[in-house]
Amino acid sequence: MLALGACRRQAPLPAPAHPPLRLARLNWPGNYWVDVAQACGLFAAEGLAAQLVDTTADYFGSLDDVVAGRLDANNFYVFDLVKRNLEGADLVALIAADHGHGADGVVGRTGTLAGLRGRRVAVARGTFLEYLLHLALSREKLTLGDVVQVDVPPEKVQRAFERGDVDAAVTFEPMLSQLEKAGGRRLYDSSESPAGAFTGVWAVPRRLVERRPEDLHALVRTWERATRFIAENPGETSRLIAALYGQTPEEIERFMSLDRILGLRENRIAFTFATGYDSLHGSARRVNEFLVRTGQARATLDTTSMIDARFIRALP
Repeated sequence: MLALGACRRQAPLPAPAHPPLRLARLNWPGNYWVDVAQACGLFAAEGLAAQLVDTTADYFGSLDDVVAGRLDANNFYVFDLVKRNLEGADLVALIAADHGHGADGVVGRTGTLAGLRGRRVAVARGTFLEYLLHLALSREKLTLGDVVQVDVPPEKVQRAFERGDVDAAVTFEPMLSQLEKAGGRRLYDSSESPAGAFTGVWAVPRRLVERRPEDLHALVRTWERATRFIAENPGETSRLIAALYGQTPEEIERFMSLDRILGLRENRIAFTFATGYDSLHGSARRVNEFLVRTGQARATLDTTSMIDARFIRALP
């Protein structure tokens, strides 16, 4: 599985002085770089110890693990990062890893989004999925108040849908495709949202930024090397990831077309200060406005504190 032709394991630097960074691994394109880095020995080559923690069973719970200190770094959608910081967390974005382009969506029994008025919709409340539902409904001049939201984790929406407990569900892959196979119809997905509205960012607690900045520089360098490998060797990457997660290379390739992995060029744009969705600052501000408008927050975040560009800017 690890015999990658183009991936030559790198000679490690001297043993790291700090404990391993606990990084989330997940069958998700924005997380594939950690598996590639582990397989190619890129963490060790940067003098960094890394422990990969499987977060498949409860993705949103794994975000809370970062807040609680049980994980050191994870891939957050901007929405979830903003919301947790407004709730008192102190997390800092270091990398823009991926952009949803169809990997997240709304599936229903009705034929149209307009048909969801008054219907029961399974959605993880207070997450980026609720934000996606808001954007979907707004296309038909509907609001979240026009549907009955049923709080269901994305990993469990298929069961609720198949039992008839709900008329529609909001989730991400692979559950999204499973719902379609169960008789649902895709009504909306992230490919129809403004570009950049669903960007995934790797974030860490501020204490790590303050106490272990050199390790974080090494982490970002590892991300850049692993992401470059993925871009230059898509076939080998898909075979590696497929073997790790029990899927076919074709399934992984399709997944990477639905959730686009971002590289250094896109990161240089994402970490600029601008008002549009292509800037993390602009995206975070729009999320903040939505949360205030819907009564889920009162404060306005200082995005310059939450989004730290120094690590990306240090890359050659």
